[in-house]
Amino acid sequence: MPKQIYHSKIKNCTLIIEAEVNHENGTKHFALIKSKTKPQWSNSWPPRFESIEEKTFSYGKKRLDEYYLLWGNTPDLENMGITHLQTPTGKPVRESKSHKLFFEIIKSSEFMTFINKNNQ
Repeated sequence: MPKQIYHSKIKNCTLIIEAEVNHENGTKHFALIKSKTKPQWSNSWPPRFESIEEKTFSYGKKRLDEYYLLWGNTPDLENMGITHLQTPTGKPVRESKSHKLFFEIIKSSEFMTFINKNNQ
């Protein structure tokens, strides 16, 4: 059952799925969340991440959810890496595609190593 959470970087969001996978090289944790917030990038080259902002609302247009994949070595959502799920053209993915990507990433995580550079 989805639950409402507050993430310090993504703000108000809904936790859809959590997974814990045990591999020979350690346990990995994943979470799929959705939110109305969207990452903002600088206009300079190379683009730099600036912040995550609430999406603006336009009358007559449906406000799509943005999906994020959280991944890491701990179950603490605040210390996990964040991946914004998008189509190849940069548009937000639909819910069914986000679930498919979530399970594909879990399947391929056996050969991944997560390193938190903040703790070194």
